[in-house]
Amino acid sequence: LCPQTTSVSFNNLTDKNIELFPNPATDIILINFEGTQALQLNLFNGAGKLVGTWEELQSNTSIPIHHLENGIYFYQIATPSNGGFQSGKIIIQKN
Repeated sequence: LCPQTTSVSFNNLTDKNIELFPNPATDIILINFEGTQALQLNLFNGAGKLVGTWEELQSNTSIPIHHLENGIYFYQIATPSNGGFQSGKIIIQKN
């Protein structure tokens, strides 16, 4: 993936048009998507360690990341009810 690419889609979530931005991010990540089904976000550091899980996310939600260090992180967005997911990477770059 190139630095400007934020996701690779699998299974059934491509129809939700999920956006995770800004990328690079500083203190918050915003998530937008179509539909009303709540999603779950798992965030992993470059070593693959889970550093955060947010459940029952609705569209237009702000996710605080101020506690995370600069670096490349990988995410997985899932729909717990049907097993669909989308994954990608996001860069955290604070001033």
